[in-house]
Amino acid sequence: MLRKLCGQEYAESLFAALKITSIPAASINTIPHHISALLHYCLPDHLTGNIAKLHAQAKVLEYLCALTEYFSTAIGQQAPKSEIQNRIKQMHYDLLQLEGKVPSLNDLAKQYGLSVRQLKDEFDKMYGKSLFGYILNSRLFYND
Repeated sequence: MLRKLCGQEYAESLFAALKITSIPAASINTIPHHISALLHYCLPDHLTGNIAKLHAQAKVLEYLCALTEYFSTAIGQQAPKSEIQNRIKQMHYDLLQLEGKVPSLNDLAKQYGLSVRQLKDEFDKMYGKSLFGYILNSRLFYND
């Protein structure tokens, strides 16, 4: 199915990065939490019928895209991301899933092992807006 959706070459590249060369082969790979968590939200309780199926299909495609992006460094399609960028990406994902009170910048910096300055600067570089502006905009958007 992946070959049909993405094309033969793309699918083979992903299989090679996952070290799955033949169908009966098995390999254990470490997948970052922000990627594997996408599958956990695949089947929400509040949706039923065709809408639930469509949601599940969209989440599986989102998972495949994230998986491919993560492994693309292994197959030479992208420059490697720094550890700081991976932490910022994880924080971004965690903030999207967060309900309730948003942690302070100091708490976020401690949680992700960065200085407040690194956190603010790298987030701005990656997402094109300040962390505070992003959180405020996201909260307003999701609370409407």
